[in-house]
Amino acid sequence: MLLDLLVGVTALPLFWPFDAHRFKLPFGLLPSAGKISLSNPYFYSNLKIELGVLLPLSLSVFALRLTGRWRWWLVIPVGGLLAIARHYAIVAYGLSR
Repeated sequence: MLLDLLVGVTALPLFWPFDAHRFKLPFGLLPSAGKISLSNPYFYSNLKIELGVLLPLSLSVFALRLTGRWRWWLVIPVGGLLAIARHYAIVAYGLSR
């Protein structure tokens, strides 16, 4: 549900069944899927943007958890991964919804 919320297109009932109020972000950090088809060129561009945002974040968390604590030598690789994720998040933010 968090990934659907980060798309920013559809309002979601995050606290259902306790509350029917729907939440929607006024912006999107991930592109909307559109039609999932191997012949759809937007499918591949959206996939690239989603991987560009989510994969570096996941690898950063994995690297930090693997070592057990913060190490000084992780600054450059984790910083580079976060810069890549930030770049793709800015690209996704600029897409029309």
